[in-house]
Formats: sequence, C-alpha cells, structure tokens
Amino acid sequence: MEFIIGFDENGDEIYEKCNPFGLGPNEFLTPVFFSREVLRKYFDNPQQYEVLDSYLICKSLWGMPIDNNKRNYIVVFLGDLGKHLTYSEQAYWKGFNVSPDGKISKTYWNRSFMNTISPPEMPDLFFKQLIEKFTQFWNEKFGWYLFKPLNKPDHHFFSTLHVPLSESPVEFEHQVLSLTKIIIDSINQKEIRNRIKDSNKEQKGIDKLEAFLDEEGIIGYDKHIKFLRNLQRLRSKAVAHRKNRD
Repeated sequence: MEFIIGFDENGDEIYEKCNPFGLGPNEFLTPVFFSREVLRKYFDNPQQYEVLDSYLICKSLWGMPIDNNKRNYIVVFLGDLGKHLTYSEQAYWKGFNVSPDGKISKTYWNRSFMNTISPPEMPDLFFKQLIEKFTQFWNEKFGWYLFKPLNKPDHHFFSTLHVPLSESPVEFEHQVLSLTKIIIDSINQKEIRNRIKDSNKEQKGIDKLEAFLDEEGIIGYDKHIKFLRNLQRLRSKAVAHRKNRD
C-alpha cells in the first residue's frame, strides 16, 4: 500500500510503499500523516480496540506505535504501517492519509529517538495519566480512593475518553458523559461522609467533596469545585434531559 510522504520539486505529492522489508532505516521512519478521524473506528469499538498514549491495540491480534500527541493529526512511521497492519487495515488508514504538515510531536520524538520519558501533550492523554497517578497516590496516603475505580461494564468510559474528533454534538455529549462517570459519579461519598463533622444527608457528591476539602483546610479548591458543578450542569442540561434554551 502506498502513502503520501512528502512533495517533489513541483509541489506534487510523493507516494511510497510501506513494505517494511523494502525500506532502509531512514525510510522506515518516514512520518506519515492522517486525519485524527482515523481513530473513530477504534474508539467506537472498545471491546476490540484500545487507543493508548502512543499506541493502538487490536486486542490479541496486533498493536502499532502511533503519535497521537498532535492536535490535528495522527502520525505513524511508514514502516510501522507495513509491519503491523494487514492489507485491509492499511486500506482503511489510506482513506485518512493527508499531506505531511509539520513534524512529529515533541513527546513522540523524545520517546522514539531520545529514549527519554516524556509526558503526553494532548489533554485527554494527560488527564488519563494524571488521574491514574492521583488515584493511586491518594489511596497510598489515605487508605481509600477519592474517586472509586470504575466497574468493568463502565471501563469503556475511561478507555474511550478523547478530545472530540469532529464538531459532532453526539461525540461531544458522549465525552461529557464519560467525564461525569469518571469524576463526579465516582466520588467516594461513603468514605467522605465518614470523615466530615457536619454530615448532611441531603448533600450530594460535589457538596460532600466541598465540605470535606473545607474541613481539611485545603487551599485553592474553589476553581475545581466550580468546574465539577459546570460539568454536572452540562451533563444535566445537554445529555441527561431534553435540551432547552439553557
């Protein structure tokens, strides 16, 4: 399968086959650019695929390194397309192939060529990494989870959370629902209730969390509580109920 790898002196697109056995080391590492919508197929089928930070997995069948830390594109090395994908999968990716625009992300460069640990640049990947670290840190320090781990039937809300690939309202609403499941619906109300002095049965999850942070003397939590309330309101107004002017 041929993919666009650059332009000639006349400005015409150059195509190159992705056969890994016919490529030299430098040719193998030629970056090939794709529209981010190429990932929709994989996000829509979490039972079969998983999109990780810099890696795409077809469970039990194949996996492929990808650069998903660029805002507008997914980038894959030319040789990896031929090495890891079947012909039919290559044909799918070809449908999203675009002309090269810039370089690979700084994160992917550091990981691929500098052999150094590099934090993700895309906010969805950064959020996933951060909340996993935070959850583990909190549990180790206090002996309980502030955000309860998702049950297995709900895990896809975490694995498919992503920056929307288009302006689709349906996709946006799904991400709002996923965030509320991961954060607001997962607030450990039982543990918090046991630790606040003035426990009010009428208080809901965010209210309990705010009371707990206040009693603990935590500084600067106001902006986070405001975000959670806005997210909850957005879920209620745009996802859970019929839409109105609000």
